[in-house]
Amino acid sequence: MALHENLRRLRNMRDLKQEVLAQVCGVSQQTYSKYETGELPVSADTVLLIAKFYNVPVAEIYGLPETGPPKVLDAKHLELYDKLLEAQNAIIALQQEQLKNKGRRS
Repeated sequence: MALHENLRRLRNMRDLKQEVLAQVCGVSQQTYSKYETGELPVSADTVLLIAKFYNVPVAEIYGLPETGPPKVLDAKHLELYDKLLEAQNAIIALQQEQLKNKGRRS
């Protein structure tokens, strides 16, 4: 499935309105609607926010198989992989905080 189809599928599975996801993404409902129809591209930052909101891997949003860390990693590479995941989670947390702060100012 394409990215825009997965956005619609995930939202419908949870019986949510586009307005809810638009608020999560910090965009208008019309813009979010265009994400779901494929009329507008979705930034990687927005995909991260949506994945975090649904608590699913980013790969699921993109319609890619989830592979996780490579099966054979030495200790050094496994440590780097873990740090990468921590950094990704920190970025998502910062973006969510920015969205909260943006909502408070409006």
